[in-house]
Amino acid sequence: MTTDKAADAKAAGAYRTIGEVADAVGEPTHVLRFWETKIPQIRPALRAKGRRRYRPEEARLIEAVAKLVRER
Repeated sequence: MTTDKAADAKAAGAYRTIGEVADAVGEPTHVLRFWETKIPQIRPALRAKGRRRYRPEEARLIEAVAKLVRER
């Protein structure tokens, strides 16, 4: 799992962009968008122009999904 310095600098409760979450879990952004269609618990907040913002709970869920995908 790679970490982004900008993401690390954010507060623990801060929302993350799709790019930050994707970098953190080591998956491309299109994979996260696909998971959104298949896993109802992953529902990022949509900001202006449809930009996704993930809550910390969603980011943790995505990390768990990525781990399970790699193990299987």
